[in-house]
Amino acid sequence: MKRILVCLFVLLATTAAFAETRYTVYWLDKEYEPHVNLKGLQPLSEGMRAVLAFYAMRASSGCEYGDDHKLYCKLTSSLDLGEQASKKEIDLVRKWFRKKIPAIDLDQAEADRIMRTGDFESLRYTVPDTATHQTMWDIIRLEQDGDKVTVYVMGSWTTGPMGKAGHFRYETVYRIGTDAIEILSERELK
Repeated sequence: MKRILVCLFVLLATTAAFAETRYTVYWLDKEYEPHVNLKGLQPLSEGMRAVLAFYAMRASSGCEYGDDHKLYCKLTSSLDLGEQASKKEIDLVRKWFRKKIPAIDLDQAEADRIMRTGDFESLRYTVPDTATHQTMWDIIRLEQDGDKVTVYVMGSWTTGPMGKAGHFRYETVYRIGTDAIEILSERELK
């Protein structure tokens, strides 16, 4: 009996360890160069792409204009969504976020207005790295446990070389369904 209980405990502990997985999908290195690693999320589901696309639309780093005069950002490009704030990116976020979007770098009234009017285009972040005013992600981490995904983000903002600057952090928990994303909780971390 004791041996069965030990085996059961080991099996449960092993299952729990593999059920939840953590990933750092986006970060800035010491020289402030952005890096994206989506390998641990492969195959990347459309729902997970939509979650990451939402974050790509709110802030970015590693944004440069291409030869076609369109803005390309590291995270959006890594998700195969083309240029920053492309129709493909906006449509993906609109399709999956049907009931609510998190109030990340905007107030709840604005998030509610976007959902009510369908104005997902106003979520776009289209500022190149050379601009004076910036809002950028420093790190994006995910914890995945089945259909539940917790996203931790930390970002920075500045109004320019002699202006103000600061940091922000958010934690949002999502449930990724077969065709929609539900927000289970969201909070700004101090």
